[in-house]
Amino acid sequence: METEILKYGWLIILTLSQVILFWVKNSGKKNNKKEEKEIKDNPGNYEGRISSLETAQEKLEENNDKDHELIRKDIRKIFNLLNGVRHPGK
Repeated sequence: METEILKYGWLIILTLSQVILFWVKNSGKKNNKKEEKEIKDNPGNYEGRISSLETAQEKLEENNDKDHELIRKDIRKIFNLLNGVRHPGK
């Protein structure tokens, strides 16, 4: 009898903890959505939006430059490998 009570007691505790965890996560998401909606609905916040887009564009350009350089290095390696295979006698 006592083992069944302990078994079901742990099951109840685990279930309640999962429900509380789920509730905490969802309440945080709802608060974030409300804040985002308030920011989007504010028509006077164009300067903030433009500056965030400009910084995102700059980061994208920096990443593109890095990626292009890595691709160029890889292409050089491939061409050097292929040229070595074509002319093994040289």
